[in-house]
Amino acid sequence: MEIYAQTNAMPQSEIHGLTGQLRRAAVSVTSNIAEGYSKKENSSAEYKRFLFIALGSVNEVKSLSDICTDVGYMPKEFKADTNIRYEEIKKMLYGITNKL
Repeated sequence: MEIYAQTNAMPQSEIHGLTGQLRRAAVSVTSNIAEGYSKKENSSAEYKRFLFIALGSVNEVKSLSDICTDVGYMPKEFKADTNIRYEEIKKMLYGITNKL
């Protein structure tokens, strides 16, 4: 939800570019976790696969937030805050996959 709120400040011309891509990547994180969890009963390996897909989306959010800040669409705090959350979420995802 934070990504949606923060990206409202980006230029309207980026709604189908960086804004849209960043939002889709952020939604993809939770969507893949949820989808993988629903398959957990059948196979922990499949759940793990979805967690790694979610991790890829987390990496994409980080990369896109760096770009948005570097081109001047977002303040430096956006990049710093996203990097902090990136590290937290990455640790959680690796923690879950290591327990499977």
